[in-house]
Amino acid sequence: MPPASSIAPSTNEHYRFSAPRHHPLMMAFARLVTPIFLRGMGRITRVEVSNDDAKKLRALAGERVILCPNHPSWDPPVIFQLSTILKLNFCYLAAKEVFDNPLWGMVARNVGAYSVNRGVKDIDSQHTTRLLLRYGRYWLVIFPEGTTHHLHDFVLPFLPGVARFGFGALADLAVEGERPPLYAVPVAIRYHYLRDMGREIDASLTRLERKLDLDPAGGSLLTRLDQIAFSLLSINEELYGLGPLPDASIGERLDRLREKIIEHVAEELGVEVPPKARPLRNRLRKLIVAANAARRGGAEGSEYEIAILAGKKRRAGHLREEIERVAHFVAMTGDYVTQVPTAERFLDALGRFEQEVFGRPRFWGPRCATLRIGEPLDLQSRMDAYRAGPDEAIESAMDYLEDSVRGMLDEMMNLSTPVAGEASQSGRRNPH
Repeated sequence: MPPASSIAPSTNEHYRFSAPRHHPLMMAFARLVTPIFLRGMGRITRVEVSNDDAKKLRALAGERVILCPNHPSWDPPVIFQLSTILKLNFCYLAAKEVFDNPLWGMVARNVGAYSVNRGVKDIDSQHTTRLLLRYGRYWLVIFPEGTTHHLHDFVLPFLPGVARFGFGALADLAVEGERPPLYAVPVAIRYHYLRDMGREIDASLTRLERKLDLDPAGGSLLTRLDQIAFSLLSINEELYGLGPLPDASIGERLDRLREKIIEHVAEELGVEVPPKARPLRNRLRKLIVAANAARRGGAEGSEYEIAILAGKKRRAGHLREEIERVAHFVAMTGDYVTQVPTAERFLDALGRFEQEVFGRPRFWGPRCATLRIGEPLDLQSRMDAYRAGPDEAIESAMDYLEDSVRGMLDEMMNLSTPVAGEASQSGRRNPH
């Protein structure tokens, strides 16, 4: 761990940077309760990594390492379990929202997590990351997707932070006359159910049908799921004043609805609409930052001015909720379930729909989290390319990591749980 004196306190009055540490008692407690937490909250009964993959990681002991897992849902405690299997302590780059809760924040910072204020330039977090990689005492865990999405067969485009931090740390070390290897390691996490989940799928469909006043009679599971998706889509189209598109696909209608919500929120916040060319998660993040800034505005002036500002803050909170709702519709990509109608994909989509309709997430089990370790990428071997063209070298490194994770998830598709009567209706095509 870098010396505490080298980690500067945050100068942002609205955000206090949380530095990492490994408190012995908290580490011991966390290792004891993490399996219980995973079973109780995530319905994950075990975490598996093959002997060959564990051996591949142990061969990197003592080296500078960045672990780069996909990030659909319960991945931080799963990776913490990996650290227990390997008998190593990791550091974790975590969203500042994790530390907003006093209890979770206290646990996170004492088991090696440190905060990043996403969507803005967080100097404290960047400085700490570079120091951790320069000192190399602990492996660093960064989730390159940048956010959870609860679609366990889906990988969002990897953000460039891993390669940017890694190359930057190697440049710092080169100034000091050192040229050590620094390995970026792709890690694929696949969650799969350990028994038939037909009863749970039917129960979730029934809950949603009752809430939406839909008739399930005579329909297959896929037909019922499509009916729920169309109902939710139609309700939201009407809410935002969008007329019918009789010949449009569900994907086209979803794209139109997302754009309408994004434009509405941007107008209400008084910011420019994020360009369509940017990834959806980046566009949403820009609006989240603007909404958070509006919610944090100062409360000075007359009593009347303070009352008006309080109203604006409440409105900004509602707009933040609208932004989150856009993300809930990511599951409604039209063919996520019909491409490969497994229990995992059914319950991914149903979980997002239940979040939308009932306002709370739902998780099912029992599940297993299986980890696959890809071939490490030594960023030092690409330093000449980085010096010649930083952007191209960063993009190439991230493409390798993203493609490796996608490939490993595809290879583990055979772990998926079939749904009786549905697989025959749709061929198993490449999910990516």
